[in-house]
Amino acid sequence: MHSVNKDHRRVFFDYPKVNLHIFKKKKRMLLLLLIVPIIGVFTISAGISFQLKGFNQNLKTIALTTSTINLLLSLMVFILFDFSSNLFQFVQEYHEIGSYEFYLGVDGLSIYFVLLTTVIIPIALLSN
Repeated sequence: MHSVNKDHRRVFFDYPKVNLHIFKKKKRMLLLLLIVPIIGVFTISAGISFQLKGFNQNLKTIALTTSTINLLLSLMVFILFDFSSNLFQFVQEYHEIGSYEFYLGVDGLSIYFVLLTTVIIPIALLSN
C-alpha cells in the first residue's frame, strides 16, 4: 500500500486526512480556557444565592463538569500545539478593553503548566 506524492517519493502509509475545520480559529481556545471556569463559578454562585432546592448536591457535579470541559479544551490546545516553533502560539490581543491591553499566548514551557493545572483540578474534585 504505497503511493507516490508530488515530490515523486514513495509514501508507504496513506494516512487519512483529518479535517479539523472546527479548530481553524485556534486563537479562541485560550479564551475558552478562561471563560469556561468563570461560567461554572457564576452558575454555582447563582444557584447558591437563589437557594435552589437540591442544588447543594449538584455543586460537585457542576464543578466536575466545568473542570472536565476545561481539561478537554487544554488537551485540544496541547494536541494542536506546534512544538517545532519557539514562538508564542494561540495568540490573542485585545486593545479595545478600556485603557487595558489583554494579551494571551502559550509557549513551549507554559503549555505543560496549563495541562498540569487542568489535570489536577478534576482529580482534586474527585478525591474530596
